[in-house]
Amino acid sequence: MTIGGKDRGSPVHLEREPFQTWITVRLGGFKDPDELLSEVEETGVDVPPWALDIALELTLSGAQDCELVVLTLSAIGLDTSTPIDEVIARAREYGLSPVPQDAALFVALQGVRAEPGQYVFATESIFNSKGHRITFFFTRERDGYSKLDVIIRRKSLKLHLDTCIVLARA
Repeated sequence: MTIGGKDRGSPVHLEREPFQTWITVRLGGFKDPDELLSEVEETGVDVPPWALDIALELTLSGAQDCELVVLTLSAIGLDTSTPIDEVIARAREYGLSPVPQDAALFVALQGVRAEPGQYVFATESIFNSKGHRITFFFTRERDGYSKLDVIIRRKSLKLHLDTCIVLARA
């Protein structure tokens, strides 16, 4: 491509990598908060009370299935720590979308056998009463212990190169 009389190289064409589905998770389907709380207690997943309070506000919808993929920044052409909003924008270019805001809770409840590590769920922005962004993450330890928690930041969370990022198939 010639711009201003100089060859600027070929236009960039994104290769649409066939991202494999990590899990198809069933979202929603609980009739009230008590039914959901019973499920959390039965599964034994560690969910801090304040994270559960946030999740409870999001989960009382009709049941639906959602295909999730896990990737790192390099899989979508990023090579440095990147704010989550920019990660979501780039993922959209690859045909992926943010995960529903309650997906992390349902992944934890369904006993997903993830590799050990931390999985950050790239959602549309959720904010607390102080205007701080809330981001859910799921941790799986080597001993099988699973924990759901949230990160609260004033600014957009920067994801590191080795972070496992969970997105949805659009």
